[in-house]
Amino acid sequence: MRFQMKRKVCDLIVGQHTMIIEGKKRTIKPGEIIDVEPERLKGFMDKFTALEPVPEQEEKQPTEKLIIVNRPNTNAWVDVINTATGKPINTKRLRRKEAETLIEEELSKADDDSDSDSDSDSDSTDNDSESSHGK
Repeated sequence: MRFQMKRKVCDLIVGQHTMIIEGKKRTIKPGEIIDVEPERLKGFMDKFTALEPVPEQEEKQPTEKLIIVNRPNTNAWVDVINTATGKPINTKRLRRKEAETLIEEELSKADDDSDSDSDSDSDSTDNDSESSHGK
């Protein structure tokens, strides 16, 4: 992508920058046009103008995963942490076996929820057709 270094940012004159581009150290002066990937200019983007539209990057949503973490100062008690939120899902301290059971229950509950969503649609249409035949 092509970018041009601005001459002013917020009424301040922009000076030259030294960057490593394609393995070489280059000095970029105001008004100069360079061809680099947008990721290379993350910290300096306010000093450059894109001459081509910058493609928007999709932000990765954290994946929900349950992990067992020891409580501080003890190896006997653990918490089950949801990695997406960083918070424990258990309300009280647990032993490791209890935590493993809780994870299994949560995973099976999540599977049931995803299955019931698709099943509930077909169930409601079946019930409607049965009630119309009874009339």
